[in-house]
Amino acid sequence: MVYGEEGTFDLSKYVDYRSDNTTILNVEQTKEKLLSLDYIQKELEDYINGGTKPIVNEGF
Repeated sequence: MVYGEEGTFDLSKYVDYRSDNTTILNVEQTKEKLLSLDYIQKELEDYINGGTKPIVNEGF
């Protein structure tokens, strides 16, 4: 949808993203969440194997 072609976008059905309506993670939870991401796992594997080329250059 191109903006303006099909009317207005109704933002009233969405809830604002704020700290009082969001799960706030502590450091350990943040680490766990990051380590669960494929991108992070691939970067760590590359680092452990002595790689120097960031995956970002591979289209991520």
